[in-house]
Amino acid sequence: MFGLGKAYPYIGGAEIGDSRSDRKNAVKIGDSQFGDEAFYFYKDGTLFYIPYSAVTSVASLMMPEHHSCCSGGSTIDVPTVMVHCGSESVKLSYTSTESGDRAEEIIQEKMSR
Repeated sequence: MFGLGKAYPYIGGAEIGDSRSDRKNAVKIGDSQFGDEAFYFYKDGTLFYIPYSAVTSVASLMMPEHHSCCSGGSTIDVPTVMVHCGSESVKLSYTSTESGDRAEEIIQEKMSR
């Protein structure tokens, strides 16, 4: 089944050679990690990765999210990076606008290689 600490490709057919080595040297921003070949993120408690070569667009923005636990059931704006890979998309949430902007910069930089 799932191996402890092992990252799985989020998109079928978009694998990288050695995800463990790439993730070992990755830059961590929030819950995401940014390696040389791919970025890593958790979804439903499972670690996935997407190679930069599979990313078609990326945008940093503020998205409203409903938080009943800490804001009395109201909606708050959360710094978010939307990553599109063809028809697939991934939403990465951060605690600060600076973190979201830095994550977008890293992905943009790695996409253009």
